[in-house]
Amino acid sequence: MIRGLLDGIIVVGIEVLVWLMIIRVFLSWIPHNPYNPILRFIYDMTDPMLNFVGRYMPDSLRMPLDITPIVVLIGLQCVVGPLLRAIVRMLPF
Repeated sequence: MIRGLLDGIIVVGIEVLVWLMIIRVFLSWIPHNPYNPILRFIYDMTDPMLNFVGRYMPDSLRMPLDITPIVVLIGLQCVVGPLLRAIVRMLPF
């Protein structure tokens, strides 16, 4: 029961991060006020992931078109999600 609950929380958390990243990409295409509290929340949630991945990507992959959000989305869905779910399944309860 607890394992299922934790698995559900992880899945929902990753989905929220994926949608925040997609919203962030769309926000980069339109003019907006970055000081809006809702938009500030989106930036605060996505900046750490983008900065971490961007630090290790070569500039040739970031200059004409920044593909950092794509790498983050792939990482969230293909690496982090299954890894966290596997850890939850190994818990003793």
